[in-house]
This record gives sequence, C-alpha cells and structure tokens, in this order.
Amino acid sequence: MAVAIAENKTTTYDENFIKSNFYLRESEEDNESSNWQYSLNYLNNFNTSGHKLNLDFQLEDNYRDNFTFITEEEQFPVYIEKLGEKAYDKRPSKTIFISGRLCAAF
Repeated sequence: MAVAIAENKTTTYDENFIKSNFYLRESEEDNESSNWQYSLNYLNNFNTSGHKLNLDFQLEDNYRDNFTFITEEEQFPVYIEKLGEKAYDKRPSKTIFISGRLCAAF
C-alpha cells in the first residue's frame, strides 16, 4: 500500500500584472495493487525424427484499488474552502494467452 500527497499552487494576475487570485489544491492518494502471472509450457516429442508439439499457456491476474481525496481552497483575495472531492477506482483484470506449435521434420 502506498500513499502519495501532491500539492498544486496556482496564482493568477489581472491585465495590469497585479495578483488577483491564489489557489491551493492538494490531493492525497492511497493505492494498493497486486499482479500475478501463471505460465504452463508443454512439450511432447512424438518420435526421434523431430516431430514435436509445443503448447504455451499464460494467465495474468491483476488487481488495482485506488482512493483519492482532493481539497481545493482559494487563499487570496479572501479565503474560500471548496468542498472536497473523492474518487474511488477498483479494477480487477485477467488476461489469457494460449499458443501452440506443431513441428514436423522432413
């Protein structure tokens, strides 16, 4: 599990280059992920003359769980705290790969 905190400061100026606004945006992110990969390789030699059957099978199992909380406030010319924003992302995924090869010697 990893926690990351980011801070973004934005200053705006009017047409006379006078500071008009200052915003502070902070985001705190907490995520967890796991990745598993399974592989199976099968090889069958039919005879000594080089006839072979080769099969490959792979399975990937990935999981990502991510939670983000964002706060934003205007600090200049007056202090205004805006409502916090929450984002939740949960993504499981699976990938299957199958390949086969038949080799015959002549």
